[in-house]
Amino acid sequence: MAKVTGPLFSSEARGKLGGLIYGTHRGTSVVRVKHAPAQPHTDLQLQVRSQAIDLARLWQTNENQAAWNEYAAQHPTSDGMGNSVRPSGFNCFVGLNTRARQLYQAPVDSPPILPPPVAPTDAIVTVDELIILYAWSLFGDPDDIVEIFIDGPHSAGRIGSLALAAFKESNRIGEFGVAHTVSTPGTYTSYLRTVSHLEATVSPWISFRTVVT
Repeated sequence: MAKVTGPLFSSEARGKLGGLIYGTHRGTSVVRVKHAPAQPHTDLQLQVRSQAIDLARLWQTNENQAAWNEYAAQHPTSDGMGNSVRPSGFNCFVGLNTRARQLYQAPVDSPPILPPPVAPTDAIVTVDELIILYAWSLFGDPDDIVEIFIDGPHSAGRIGSLALAAFKESNRIGEFGVAHTVSTPGTYTSYLRTVSHLEATVSPWISFRTVVT
């Protein structure tokens, strides 16, 4: 952004001309270059966008929307802070079908029939140098999957955020544990949940705060 005097032979100019945008900032005439919005096109981004479009179209033609809305009302979820979150029927439809694709399952038209899986409440998290170790005893179906998302490293005084956490590891419940190596010491917040291998439904999140030295 540059300050200008007498822009376009006037006392004040506003608007777009070619690749430049004229305006005022705190009473001073300025001009800046118009930048096209960034729209990266990596393979993963294209895949995610294509999947989102496909699921939105499937929802529009789905004859069970009322059943999905009822299912959503009866199955509130929780965020990484343990707060109850009430999803919409569309949220449940998209979330379940996204996980179903990740598990190489067929698209799901109707809401799940089976109850959601049990959260890994007996999980234990330990640290060995830069390795965070997650262990649990057998619960539920041994073919169900435990997913692990991690936020960090972050400051010791900050509360971890599921919104900032990234997927790191997954493992079958029947294998009783998984290890993840972090790159630097610091404070990490891990989020764990169980995913049903039958209907791609999920348990509530549980979280652990871990200091890696």
